[in-house]
Amino acid sequence: MRLSVKMILFCLLVGIVPLAGMAGYSLHNASVSLKEQSFGKLVSLKEAKAHELDGLTELWNRDITMYSEAKYVYSALVRLRDIIFYAAQPGKPMDLTDEDYVHALKRVAPDFTPWVKVRGYADALVLDDTGRIVFSMAHGKELGEDIAKGPLAKSQLLDAWKRALKGETVFVDFSPYGPLDGLPCAFIAAPIRRYGEAIEGVAMLRIPIDSVNKVMSTRAGMDETGEAYLVGPDGLMRSDLHSDPDGHSVVASFAAPLEGAMRSEPALHALDGQSGRMDSVDYRGREVLAAFSPVEVGDISWGLVAKIDSSEAMAPVRKLKEAAMVVSGGSVAGIVLITLFFLRLVLLKPLKELRVYAGRVAEGDLAARPRGRFRGELGEVTEAIEQMVHNRGEKMGEAEEASRLAQTRAVEAEAAVVRAEGERRARTDAARAQREGMLQAAGMLDTVVSGMREASATVNQESDRIMEGANSLSNRVETTAASMEELAGSIRAVAENAETASKDAANARQRAQEGSEVVRRTVDSIGDVHTITENLREQVAQL
Repeated sequence: MRLSVKMILFCLLVGIVPLAGMAGYSLHNASVSLKEQSFGKLVSLKEAKAHELDGLTELWNRDITMYSEAKYVYSALVRLRDIIFYAAQPGKPMDLTDEDYVHALKRVAPDFTPWVKVRGYADALVLDDTGRIVFSMAHGKELGEDIAKGPLAKSQLLDAWKRALKGETVFVDFSPYGPLDGLPCAFIAAPIRRYGEAIEGVAMLRIPIDSVNKVMSTRAGMDETGEAYLVGPDGLMRSDLHSDPDGHSVVASFAAPLEGAMRSEPALHALDGQSGRMDSVDYRGREVLAAFSPVEVGDISWGLVAKIDSSEAMAPVRKLKEAAMVVSGGSVAGIVLITLFFLRLVLLKPLKELRVYAGRVAEGDLAARPRGRFRGELGEVTEAIEQMVHNRGEKMGEAEEASRLAQTRAVEAEAAVVRAEGERRARTDAARAQREGMLQAAGMLDTVVSGMREASATVNQESDRIMEGANSLSNRVETTAASMEELAGSIRAVAENAETASKDAANARQRAQEGSEVVRRTVDSIGDVHTITENLREQVAQL
């Protein structure tokens, strides 16, 4: 990677990384703060709903107390019970067409009307101490039934009736109610006392689903996806779900328990008696923020959950991220432009000129000079490079001068080698000539010696007669012959020395001089021999 690219990337990182870090830190803080704010709203909403439900439960308790202690309720119980006491059979519904009973119902009904039309309850019931439903304001199918031994014996009303006869105020949770074809119903029951003393029956009010939904459906401060709902111990809905009124209403939940059950994690925690808040996934698989807590209704515990989709709760953060992206993009673009302009002006252009200058120097133009303005460290680097190039030029000049001198010395050395080779060849030729001359001289001496031996033999033969006079001369001749033989040996030694001298070129001149001296002495000896020989010939001739 080129240095310019590295510098650009480095400058961009120096500018962008802190910006990205600040943006990320700000977005994280905003996200955390917004999530805390959303959780705070959910907790407030959950607490408000729980408070309203507590008020609704207290209202039910006050109403059932007021209802069970009303004198007209006790009077209606006594009147209706006395009419059906002898006619009704245990376990079987009573005859609702009995004139006395019908007449009594019409007489007592106006006293109960306010509980339905004013107080908003779905029905007002009166049961005697045998479990017979002697009055129903709604005139439903349960009127006249024996809940102790009849078809309703398996319903939750039986347990509530028994507990109310013991003096308790009992809340009956929502469950399928047979007389209404399985629709979920809830009741609240309390004992009916005779003048505040002995218990002679049970008063019940059927709680409408709308009373609970009215509290839970209030959407103030919930935004678009915010909602609160109730879940019973069985996991079924106790209030209609705003986001899915068809599949997760109270009625739909009891009608199809598998599909209508609410098994979200916050609901399960609430049913376990826990309170808190958490990130979770709802029944649709969407991420939500949820706050949860248990709600006590009588002796039943419901789970209360307030939730909102994370996408909506964190929408401001998403918008902030988008704004941060726009701002960051603009900032990055500005940083890039400023960085490129600055680097081009201060670094890239001077570096380009230095690169051009270095290229010219590399091509051999040592007289080149960098163009442009170089400031700061680049100026110092430029001066150092120019000084280096100048020094390099001087060194190259010195090297060229040394090269020329070396070439001159090489030529002189070659000439000297040629001269030395000529001298060596001359010495070799001289030595060879000397050797050949010596060998020639030795041959001549051999011939002379042979002749002298022959002459000596002739002299010996001819001097038999003059033995006495020539003995001294003969001794001298033999002595001379011995000297000649020694001289011949010396000449052969000289020839061998000359042969050795030709092999040792280093000592050739000295050996040649020695050989020349030997040759000179030999020639002198030959002259002496020749003189002696002439004298002998003359003496022989005289003899």
